[in-house]
Amino acid sequence: MQNKLMLVTVSGVQNFIANARKTVDFYNGSSIIIEYLRKIYRIIKDHISCIEKLELLLPSRLEDESYDIPNYFLLNIISSEENNDTLEKKVRNNLKNYINDLNSSNEILKFIDLNVYIIIVDYTDNDYKKAYKNLYRKLDSYKNDKFKDRSLINYNIDKDKKRDNCTVCEIRRGKYISENNPFVKNKADYEFKGECYKKCYDDILCESCFQKRINKTSNEKQRYSSVVSIADNNSSYYALIKADIDDLGKHFSGKYLDEKKDLLNFQKEMSGEILEFGKRIKDKIRNTNFKNELYIYSGGDDLLLFSPLSMLFKFIESIDEEFKELADKRKLSLSKSIVISHTSIPLKKVINLSRISLEKTKEKFKNHGKCALALSLIDSSCNVRITYLKDKKENIKAIDKLVYGFENHISHSLIYDVERQISLLGENMDFEEYVVLKNIMDNIIQIVGSRKIPDKNNCEKYVSKMKLLFSEFVHVNSTDYYMDINGYFNLLHIIDKYSRETGYVLCEKKVEN
Repeated sequence: MQNKLMLVTVSGVQNFIANARKTVDFYNGSSIIIEYLRKIYRIIKDHISCIEKLELLLPSRLEDESYDIPNYFLLNIISSEENNDTLEKKVRNNLKNYINDLNSSNEILKFIDLNVYIIIVDYTDNDYKKAYKNLYRKLDSYKNDKFKDRSLINYNIDKDKKRDNCTVCEIRRGKYISENNPFVKNKADYEFKGECYKKCYDDILCESCFQKRINKTSNEKQRYSSVVSIADNNSSYYALIKADIDDLGKHFSGKYLDEKKDLLNFQKEMSGEILEFGKRIKDKIRNTNFKNELYIYSGGDDLLLFSPLSMLFKFIESIDEEFKELADKRKLSLSKSIVISHTSIPLKKVINLSRISLEKTKEKFKNHGKCALALSLIDSSCNVRITYLKDKKENIKAIDKLVYGFENHISHSLIYDVERQISLLGENMDFEEYVVLKNIMDNIIQIVGSRKIPDKNNCEKYVSKMKLLFSEFVHVNSTDYYMDINGYFNLLHIIDKYSRETGYVLCEKKVEN
């Protein structure tokens, strides 16, 4: 009998969840991934004959369905098969055969087309750290082979038959065709399903996206919010919040761990703490007085949720408060992407912008401890403004106060006047000119602010907040001096738009230093 580590992980999860035209697709996409992994685990645990014994190592709450989980699980297994590659093939074939023999037409394992990686390495001499590193080296080599099919299902499709692509993922070919679309009705492979009539009347869906649309894994009574219902009553805008723990893979691999400490126990403890953090966020969001579901997912290293604009700062504060204990104990940081979007913008575009902007802000601040914030705005004409800055408490507070200022005291033309003054300076500047530009900007903000802020009692306080935020867009190192002026003005325009859309309902009714 051989002692081994086995990793089962699903790739393409972000794209699978992001393929959504309706909020129900978005909500169900995340719940399907969680159910999918739990079902694979149960099959391996109970029905794979080539594994004599197994122990679940990670994640620590896999079998507790009140928790969301990451896109993998790690097992300590015992098998009589010595060759790891052969054992991987046996496990995969046993899984595929078991899934193929399932009779239920509603079984998601038969229809969800995702790449599932099964990696097995020797776990000898109880050297867990060495085995864990070998596991992920092997996973990286598998992911480099882009041409090998890792799916657990096979579709039997007549390739000679003409079909339109799925209107949600736009990749796979449509299988379930709307009865209301006479131009494509006759192209369907199978008879139209009655359940599709109500939920998919205006789409052409592949099997995976069809399952997302009709999935019943979540609470039947849960009301899924449309983006229109998420937006405040007097606004056509809503927010999507995405947060991600920085460099969690490096922490899990033991890169920052004292050599004397046990890596596996450390991973189990931190895994449980992260899942508890996600569950607390989920409970807080669901305990708000909002009538519909806002929470989407909080498993592993990331979380996703919708927010009305009036609740945005409250939700950000809740996330930061819940994360503080974990951050202090494990020396972790959290980066966020917030997309404020008009309700007419396709949901898929909003989701993709959230993911891409989060990746960019992490890259932008990778040498500065990450813990960054990407703030984006998509207006009704699909114009996009994006700004990146450090996610510091004083920055959030300054943004918060300026929202109140633009709503109550600051002329909206202030931003355009400052931009106009800066444009007169020209674009081509040498190093010395950039050095003095910060002082010039501060003076312009001071002069224009004194004209455009009628409330003279609070004028200096608003101006100081604008100067503080501008300092966040000045990047200095030993060889370069760079000002992200466009990023700064994008931030001011986003603050201005936010204040126009929602009014000010969260900040105190006074301006503090």
